Amino acid sequence: MDLKIIGEMKPEYKCDCSRERVEKALISIGKRDLTEIYEEGKSEEIKCHFCNKSYEFSNQEIGELLNQSR
Repeated sequence: MDLKIIGEMKPEYKCDCSRERVEKALISIGKRDLTEIYEEGKSEEIKCHFCNKSYEFSNQEIGELLNQSR
């Protein structure tokens, strides 16, 4: 059997995190905890555990997430 190379690729590390995925993770902590963060007037910074990119969510954005999850 002969070996036939049909293509080559360079391996690379690429994180597929996005703001939308991080929003879903923030929503997944639960409505009660998210409401508590919102009512305390806090903003949240969430970092991707793979690429270390930071995503900042203002208090207003957290309130909008709460409204979307209802």
